[in-house]
Amino acid sequence: MSNFHPDQTKLAEYVAGTLSYHETLLISVHLHYCKECQQAVQRLEALGGVLLDDLPGEPVGEDLLQATLASIQNDEPVHRARREEVGRYYRHPEVPAPLQKLVPRGFDALPWRKLLPHLQVCDIELSPQGPKISLHRIRPGGRIPRHTHRGSEYTVVLKGGFSDALGDYNPGDYLHRDADHEHEPVAAESEECICLTVTEDPLKMTSWKWRWMNPFLS
Repeated sequence: MSNFHPDQTKLAEYVAGTLSYHETLLISVHLHYCKECQQAVQRLEALGGVLLDDLPGEPVGEDLLQATLASIQNDEPVHRARREEVGRYYRHPEVPAPLQKLVPRGFDALPWRKLLPHLQVCDIELSPQGPKISLHRIRPGGRIPRHTHRGSEYTVVLKGGFSDALGDYNPGDYLHRDADHEHEPVAAESEECICLTVTEDPLKMTSWKWRWMNPFLS
């Protein structure tokens, strides 16, 4: 069960469809694990439906009504085919459903690169105008040197767990870190830890032993 969640404002924006792609992906992955937030989203969707029902109606011309119905009917086979395609090709049991398209063959098949002695990274979505979406893989018991962040970093734990001075984190937990947070994550001893992360800017090593890496992380 998840213990760290997006706030209610983020969930409301998720329901309203006003979040960016990367924020929507993060919350979708969190919802895969978290029944508490699933229920909160259902309540928000129900509330949105009630509010829509209370809005005054506007007359709709017959031509517009028929065009809308025809559009829905024409689009349905396309939507159904897409759902069937996703179900046919993206079913790796280790990967949460919202990530299946980005990680279709499982975590082990990804082109991981070693960033630190206990840490591997794989960038799964890069946009020149937006944050970087990556997976981080920490060996069992591995310690990531103390660091902070030049910008916001969002994390959802996918497998295993880790801890720092602020808490213990397990699958589904949703975290936000920024320049005000300095931490030194340590993976659980029992198994490797894999996290989905979205970073606006590279992390910044604050441990004297690892500060030499900062120019290479920019």
